[in-house]
Amino acid sequence: MNSETEMLSSEITDESIDKKSRKLLSQSAYMEIADLQEELRVSYFIVIPRLKTTGIMNVMWNIYPPA
Repeated sequence: MNSETEMLSSEITDESIDKKSRKLLSQSAYMEIADLQEELRVSYFIVIPRLKTTGIMNVMWNIYPPA
């Protein structure tokens, strides 16, 4: 990997985005976004496994495989 690609990759990690958001946003705006992200994480780990067992996600997995 060349240095430009490495630099760009390092700028888009979750941690780097979190740090930049924390600097740029007000405390209340940052906390609102952090709360929403946590809700999404929880939903993902609750909803996706349930959908997999129903067979609905089996079709979707073939069309849009997880990253």
